[in-house]
Amino acid sequence: FSIRRSNIVRIIGHWPLYCRSLQPLYCRRYSRLDLRGFTITGGQQGVICDALICRRNKPCSKGPCEVFNGSLVGTSLSSHGIRGHRPVVHDVTITDFRLGVGVFTKLQLSNATVQNSESMGVLGKDLNISNTSITNSGQFGVFGWTDRGPAIRLTDSTVTASTRSAAPSR
Repeated sequence: FSIRRSNIVRIIGHWPLYCRSLQPLYCRRYSRLDLRGFTITGGQQGVICDALICRRNKPCSKGPCEVFNGSLVGTSLSSHGIRGHRPVVHDVTITDFRLGVGVFTKLQLSNATVQNSESMGVLGKDLNISNTSITNSGQFGVFGWTDRGPAIRLTDSTVTASTRSAAPSR
């Protein structure tokens, strides 16, 4: 299902949300997803933050969205835990995805745990990561690039047990 602009969606109930299909949970521009401590399990991708791809593999939307206060757990088919242009992600645990968090434009990641990513924990442009633990990633814990300034800002965080810990690209 999709979350519209400026809405706050709070997961309610007593059971974790299990995505049987390959479809992700899609958050439109300026939406906020409060997981309230619940877990989203399965699906090819966990949450997409306003990042629809249109023609020629170019994005047709580039808005921010917020995901917080819960967990995302992948399966053997899972690709991205969270993917988007400008996601604000905090107070979450992301486990067992090929790529924990992948962003196209800018990421704010705080008070989070990204673990057991088959390929990379965090990948993207202009990464701002604080109070976060990124562990057990296949190739890189963090891989970033930028057009200007530092590609990766890592504050009070740890990146461990990866083939390579952090790599800015030129």
